[in-house]
Amino acid sequence: LIGYYPSNEARDGKFRSIELRVSRPGVSVRARRGYTPGVAAAAPVEAPPPAAAEAAAGVSAELRRALESALPVPGLTLRGMAAPFKGTADKASVLVIVQASGRDLLFTPKGGRFEDTVEWAVVALDGFGRPQGGARATVSMPLSQRSAEAVARTGVVFQTRLDLAPGSYQLRIAARDGGSGVAGAVHCDLEVPDFAKLPIALSGVVLSAEGAGQVPSPQPDEALKKWLPATPVTQRQFASDDTLTAIAEV
Repeated sequence: LIGYYPSNEARDGKFRSIELRVSRPGVSVRARRGYTPGVAAAAPVEAPPPAAAEAAAGVSAELRRALESALPVPGLTLRGMAAPFKGTADKASVLVIVQASGRDLLFTPKGGRFEDTVEWAVVALDGFGRPQGGARATVSMPLSQRSAEAVARTGVVFQTRLDLAPGSYQLRIAARDGGSGVAGAVHCDLEVPDFAKLPIALSGVVLSAEGAGQVPSPQPDEALKKWLPATPVTQRQFASDDTLTAIAEV
């Protein structure tokens, strides 16, 4: 993470461009294209898009801090991935998959079952650091002892979709375990192609497996249920005797 203090300290509210160059050949640089400094006097502030505002509204203080962190947050171990698919009109339908470690979830015995709740959210930031979309959910998991033991081994997968315009984004994904109160966050870089303008294009690739895909997913994606024999996963290392399934749209 690279940052700096600008020599121009004027708080005039005017946009300032940033250009980052590297001397090593063949390197891709991901950086903000600029920023707008605060103004000395109060001025109207542009409201974030409704989807992004909704993602940050109504969440716990721990989850909000994890979402706002400029770096991934250790605690609740998360793995995330995003796959853009052709959507409608001028936006792509981006599938977001989050896999939480079952070892970090604290289930509480209650009435012969084991209960836990996970709240999670994702926000998409553009190259200027502005939120352009987001989603949030609170998932209750009342499980039998056998199911709770399976979750402890495999974890749990959460799925959602974001409608995003073509461009470069950073996805900030955060989750908080209700049983322990522990939160964590992971960041993903995402390139959304302009499917409407390309003569031929390939969507993102989603993977599942007969063995590794036996992960509970409380709110599965309806389209993926038709295509995949098991739960989509974020991992990219599998047992040598497992059978993988990959899906993509051309």
